[in-house]
Amino acid sequence: MIVKVRLFASFREIAKNDYIELELNEHSTYNDLVNKISEKLNVNKMEVKLLSGDEQVKLDANIDIYKKIIAFPPVAGG
Repeated sequence: MIVKVRLFASFREIAKNDYIELELNEHSTYNDLVNKISEKLNVNKMEVKLLSGDEQVKLDANIDIYKKIIAFPPVAGG
């Protein structure tokens, strides 16, 4: 399946795009998606935070392709 992920902050700058599309198998989890995003953007997977719809995801849950998926790095204040 193809999963479309909206990117924010430095992830958007790295990808030079607002979205990326990744191919995963049908029973993939959000953890699998985090791994794919970290490979694609060349970032540490611990830096990848995901939202599905308006909720933070459980990494062991199966991906719900019917909800908007958003990826962003940790937020730092200043």
